[in-house]
Amino acid sequence: MTHIQRLMLQSARGLSLIVALSVVACQAGPTAMTPGASAASSTPPALSAIAETVDIGGQSLYIECRGSGVPTILFLHGYDGDRTHGYHLFDRYADRHMVCVYDRANMGLSDPAEGVQTGADIVEDLKRLLEAAEVPGPYLLVANSAGGVLAEIYAGDQPDAVVGMVLVDASLHSDADVDRYFADKGELDLEQLKTDFATGPEPILWTIHDEARAAVEHIPDIPITYLRALQDSDLPPEAQGIWEAGLDELLARSSNGRVVDVDGPHALPPPPVHEAIDQMLELLGDP
Repeated sequence: MTHIQRLMLQSARGLSLIVALSVVACQAGPTAMTPGASAASSTPPALSAIAETVDIGGQSLYIECRGSGVPTILFLHGYDGDRTHGYHLFDRYADRHMVCVYDRANMGLSDPAEGVQTGADIVEDLKRLLEAAEVPGPYLLVANSAGGVLAEIYAGDQPDAVVGMVLVDASLHSDADVDRYFADKGELDLEQLKTDFATGPEPILWTIHDEARAAVEHIPDIPITYLRALQDSDLPPEAQGIWEAGLDELLARSSNGRVVDVDGPHALPPPPVHEAIDQMLELLGDP
């Protein structure tokens, strides 16, 4: 299975494992990181401030938010996923931050989109949703899998609204470069892949990666943490180098950019995600 095919899969299964963490700091060498606390909280989460389908202008998207306090933690689910993959964030953070999860068009409880969506379409939907639901910024983006490409586009489009990004084994703009690499070697039918993107359960244009590439240069200097799952890393060295060039390009936008290697699968369990968010909130001055 190629890298992009793996990233298009968003597992909904619960996973329980012991996570070993090693940190590779961007441009600064290794940094120590302590294993995270338990993913579950014994205290029930706060009552939902928002749990509704919101009209964004001829189309409705479903959003749930709990808690209060900024930055608002905003979860972006993976391809063919939904908001429930971010529910673990409620128990952990809703006692001191607003935490929001939502279903993109065509997914979960949201309406279908009219036709195949571009990255700009999806970001515009999100902007309208946050405005209509009166979700305050600034936002700390937590993006799973293919949600990473959308995080790049959103942060580039709304640089004043985003204060940090935690990317969970996420797809990036350089996925397209890997696709082209395999296509040039005759190991991937690129036109078929584009068709698969456009006709899948969440129809999007493959050129979303090019939109993300253009957006990266507009991302402000904000903390960026990339959680890299080691168990499903299956690219040959040359292709891996091509993909990592894109990661380096993204992290170069940040004076606090880093990679955290996690000994886990693509669908990482909550503890390493929580630890990355905890450290970013501390960096942002969270009490």
